[in-house]
Amino acid sequence: MQQSPFVEKLYITGASIEVMKRSSMLHGLAAGTAILGALSFVGFWIAVVKGNFVGLVPQLLFSNALMMFLASIAFGVAALYHWHIEKKK
Repeated sequence: MQQSPFVEKLYITGASIEVMKRSSMLHGLAAGTAILGALSFVGFWIAVVKGNFVGLVPQLLFSNALMMFLASIAFGVAALYHWHIEKKK
C-alpha cells in the first residue's frame, strides 16, 4: 500500500502512528487565514459603504484583514521552510 505524500509515520514505543506533515498543515493554515482575510476585507468594503457591518466599524475590519493577510504570508513562508526540511530527510 502506497503512503500518502501528506502523511508521515511516527513511531512511538513500537506503535506506528500516521501524522500529517507540518508543511501540509501550515499550507492549510495559510489558505484558511487568507480566506478569512478576504472575507474581512469584503466586510470592510461593506462597512465603508453602509457605515458598519455586523456592528463592526471599518477601521477594525481593515486592521483584521491586514493582520490575517500578514499571518497568511507568515504561515506560507513557514510551510515552505518545513517543506524544504522534509524534502531533505
